[in-house]
Amino acid sequence: WIEADRAGKLKSRKSVRESGDFSGMRKQVTVLFSDLAGFTALSETLDPEDLRSVMNAYFKEVTGAITSCGGTIEKFIGDAVMAVWGVPTSGERDPENAVRAALAMREALEGFNEGPLKRRGIRLAQRIGINTGLVFTSSREGESLRVVGSSVNIASRLEQAAPVGGILISRETYRHVRGVFDVVEQDPLLVKGVAEPVPVYLVEREKPRAFRLPVRGVEGIETPTVGRDEELARLQGLFREVVTTRTLRLVTLVGDAGVGKSRLLFEFTKWLELRPERIRLFKGRADRPSSYAPYALIRDVFGFRLEIHDDDSPSEARAKLERGVARYMGEGSEQKAHLIGHLLGFDFSQSPHLKGILGDAKQVRDRGFHAAAQLFRATATEVGATALFLEDVYWADDGSLDLVLYLAKECRDVPMLIVCLARPDLLERREDWCDQRPGWVRLDIQPLSKNSSRQLVSEILCKLPSVPEELEALVVRQAEGYPLYVDEFIKMLVEDGVIVKGESQWQVAPGRLSQLRVPHTLTGILQARLDALPKAERTALQMAAIVGRVFWDRAVQQVADTRKAGSGKEVPGLLQALCAKELVFQRNTTTFGKSREFVFKHALLHEVTYESVPRQVRVRYHSQVAYWLQGESGERASQFAELIGEHLERAELREEAGVWYERAARRAKET
Repeated sequence: WIEADRAGKLKSRKSVRESGDFSGMRKQVTVLFSDLAGFTALSETLDPEDLRSVMNAYFKEVTGAITSCGGTIEKFIGDAVMAVWGVPTSGERDPENAVRAALAMREALEGFNEGPLKRRGIRLAQRIGINTGLVFTSSREGESLRVVGSSVNIASRLEQAAPVGGILISRETYRHVRGVFDVVEQDPLLVKGVAEPVPVYLVEREKPRAFRLPVRGVEGIETPTVGRDEELARLQGLFREVVTTRTLRLVTLVGDAGVGKSRLLFEFTKWLELRPERIRLFKGRADRPSSYAPYALIRDVFGFRLEIHDDDSPSEARAKLERGVARYMGEGSEQKAHLIGHLLGFDFSQSPHLKGILGDAKQVRDRGFHAAAQLFRATATEVGATALFLEDVYWADDGSLDLVLYLAKECRDVPMLIVCLARPDLLERREDWCDQRPGWVRLDIQPLSKNSSRQLVSEILCKLPSVPEELEALVVRQAEGYPLYVDEFIKMLVEDGVIVKGESQWQVAPGRLSQLRVPHTLTGILQARLDALPKAERTALQMAAIVGRVFWDRAVQQVADTRKAGSGKEVPGLLQALCAKELVFQRNTTTFGKSREFVFKHALLHEVTYESVPRQVRVRYHSQVAYWLQGESGERASQFAELIGEHLERAELREEAGVWYERAARRAKET
């Protein structure tokens, strides 16, 4: 193992030299510790040469698993390994890659046990601990990388406490990888030098289809949800009913924009993540453009779950749908896939399973609905429950809403939880939505109480030595119980220099606070944040708003490249700046495979930004988005005919828009 130790140090030195001198730097990194269980006994039974041969082979496997996942070996100590992610360069998925490396190490060791070690009559096992946190890194020419700090000590303690064959991660690592791995919460761990017990989680496996749960907070501070204990407990109780009674529940969270529906669903998803039951999760979101396209919301659900990109060729999209449905339904799945796919616009018109019904839209619809119900029934047969989460359903097209209600009626005896987020105007549009049926629940989300609002302000401003009464009263009074107002108002205070951020502590600038002009509405707050942006960032955000609440960097790039004011070479950097200010977020998956996908933090922010664009400018922008969609969707352009037509109409290209609307009407008639 001395040879492996030297190889690891050489790799560390090489990484340091190639990246430049970063000695004396404080960085957030993810640290992995691993050691072998029973190594002492093994060393006492093997000849030293045989032991060296075994350990060199083992370290070769370990090194490969770590480096292939982007990690750097910090050192080998006997049978132990220390590796880090985030040095010399950081990546947003460092914690995720560290956990993935640990799983690869475990798999490699299992193969090692079944191969060369089995012939020797030897079986090795390992323990792994992972923690994410602030460290101090240093290096000198000719010396290996050094990473020190309490975060390293916690990772080492986690490794010691992990069960044989287990991977134990801290809460700081878990919060970055939620939704990616199956984990089981453990009893908190007492660590010497750490005042509070450390929450820890045992990693079991990577989820076959990950739904990443982002860190939620303000200015990098993860804040707990306050004032929603009753609503969260109700959702948890309804899920338990689904599992115990093996029946469906349809829950609609109803509330105004900014009242906290998405945050409540986020907290509920976190709770589900740690449940012992196997849960198969489907997610979808509607937006304003999708309200024009038949079954767009349901297509989003299937597209995301089955990784169907909007720029996939028609044959590739159909193949992905067929494979995905087959995973859940097995024999006889092809017919179901073709019926569902054609309903959703994937064009299975050549399928023998649709022969004789293509001219009858009602039959296509009825059989497609029935096939979808059979699919969701099948998904729940081998798991504890199936969950379907649908956001912003007030924008959804009627076909999608009809299908959701059909599932709720036809899958009554299926362990399935459907949660929909809606504004009150959905109930005016669809009076049948909250009918008094068994298992159908309406949960109204009210504004926070003043006490809860004060608690939220205190949590967000936890880095202030004390929150000035004047500031707290101002925020609570203006927010009127809307958490989004609290978030955005405090971000505005930071951007205006009223609150000055420090690494460990924040300060309030009293003079600036007394001069503050306070917008009286949430729309006013959002508009004030837009007005305060540098011109280039504001323009990029406005171009993105024309594309939609969900948008793609390449679409924004095309709009920017055609502006008379100049090229769009700065678009990637501008979008990252907007992400840093938490106005938009980059998604981990994309519906257009060659583009990065982003989403506005909130639907109301998208609406306010869109309305800020002058009408004549909108006209130009909409035409470029329409042409981009035509080019990117390729052979599947008919699937986006309604959306392309809408952009062309808003670009005042009515004749072209009419052609695309006619194309959309033909497709709708077929389904």
